[in-house]
Amino acid sequence: MFKGSVAVLDVGSSKITALTGERGVNGTFVINGMAEVPYDGFSEGEFFNSSAFKDAVNSAVKSLNYSLLKGANKIFVGVPAAFIRLENKKYRLSLGKKRRIKRKDIEDLFNAGKDKVATSGYEIIYSSDVYFTLDDNRRVLDPVGNVSSVVGGLVCYQLCETYFTALVRSALAEFKLGAVEFIYEGYTEGKYLASRASSDAPSLVVDVGYISTSSTVFSGNGVIAKDSFDFGGGFIAAAFVEKYSLSPEAAEKLKRMVGLGYVRGGQSQYTLDHDGQVYNFSVDEVNETVKDVLDLLAENLDGFIEENATKLPPLTEVYLCGGGISDIRGATEHLAGRLGQPVELLKPKVPQYNKAIYASAISLLDHALTEKSKEKRFFIF
Repeated sequence: MFKGSVAVLDVGSSKITALTGERGVNGTFVINGMAEVPYDGFSEGEFFNSSAFKDAVNSAVKSLNYSLLKGANKIFVGVPAAFIRLENKKYRLSLGKKRRIKRKDIEDLFNAGKDKVATSGYEIIYSSDVYFTLDDNRRVLDPVGNVSSVVGGLVCYQLCETYFTALVRSALAEFKLGAVEFIYEGYTEGKYLASRASSDAPSLVVDVGYISTSSTVFSGNGVIAKDSFDFGGGFIAAAFVEKYSLSPEAAEKLKRMVGLGYVRGGQSQYTLDHDGQVYNFSVDEVNETVKDVLDLLAENLDGFIEENATKLPPLTEVYLCGGGISDIRGATEHLAGRLGQPVELLKPKVPQYNKAIYASAISLLDHALTEKSKEKRFFIF
């Protein structure tokens, strides 16, 4: 049994990741157990095979060491953007007289708006602040301790489709874990990974998976815009399958060999050895194919940035995570050139897991541990 450990479930576009871990030293984490199970994925808010999804969730959790789950009363589940709706509402709460603002006042402010959020087909899973305001409408990041007769602000409510929550709860029922907490993955990624110069300056976090990509505008302690569209690293492999008549496995191996923007040692060909067969491909031809697919991603991001131009400062840095294109050398630089603004590849600072593909799971773990620390009664794995 690991005192201080929590469990999280990361729902990716092609695999389910179950993880248990705890706080380490210097902002790191200790991973006590991890299991990854592939599945068919989803498109436009619908799983291709809901039964297979439930089986994958069940299998991932079951693959963890039972001692890490024994006695648990909560598990945190990361929700993809495709199943999330955002409601950002401005509210002001009168305190009756000038006095110091308490933490309970913030809770009352959040709760005051919940009844005004339409929830048909959805459930509110989390609420957070984009900013707070006081008597003089001055914006503050944390009003607790300030003296004011009112407290207001822009509150972000995250809503998840009940279709999604019902499937997950059903898949987890046999483990008797108690409470299941849901949270938007784009929120946890933005909060943990985007090391912004100013915490209230908006930033754009883009998570490129295997078949789906999410874009999240993170500001203050909330999300002010998000989008999800069908695109991922699998589209590059699919292009190789179609162009060169390769098997999906061979196409993935070729994808991992790609290096954009340079030719190593005067290399003019990629040589692929797969299942005893050797293939030679023109570096220029392969790289152009990859760039063409990446340009589709850039076009979608361009549209999202333009649509949210009033929410994003000019030349906002794009934080890139996920495993879809992070293994392609030069992809980040190509995307930055295509967008005309800086792009930074985000990697968790965790030994053995310091890769962009683990960004979602590790940021979810960070959120779970932070939420746990707020509770009066800790739960133990």
